[in-house]
Amino acid sequence: MKKHQGEYSRSFYLLALLLIIVFLVSCRDRLNEKKIANLTYETSSFGVISEAAIIDLDEKTQKIFNNEDFRKGGEPNEITEIPEKNFKTYKIKNIEALRKEIQGTKVNEWKKEYIDKQMMDGSQWNITIKYTDQTSKSIYGSNKAPKEMKELNQLLFGINE
Repeated sequence: MKKHQGEYSRSFYLLALLLIIVFLVSCRDRLNEKKIANLTYETSSFGVISEAAIIDLDEKTQKIFNNEDFRKGGEPNEITEIPEKNFKTYKIKNIEALRKEIQGTKVNEWKKEYIDKQMMDGSQWNITIKYTDQTSKSIYGSNKAPKEMKELNQLLFGINE
């Protein structure tokens, strides 16, 4: 009888472990399936924005801002301070393809912060994602970023017409 109890106990443990794994995988998949409505990205150095991108999948637009003079200091310090005329605006032709590529970077799964505490000066970046279900997510980095950041930057600053 004790042998059967051990087998049941082991089977129950394995079944519980399997259910936990299935639950965690489905949570991760649901997070990655959230549809991005728009994404705003900015990077700055010493508080001055050097680059910004706004991808608005609802409006089918991609806006890019490059501040050649950011090393001189001054403004803009917030993306809302950038005049509309300073953005280069492009129409996005294939929204679903771009959405899929952005979500392929797994940006929905990124942590909220990436900070290198050993480096005092450098660059900071911020991403704000708004989803079609009206929820949002903010991600911040200082001198550190996830490995997929380079791929995301190529999507944000490449011309997606």
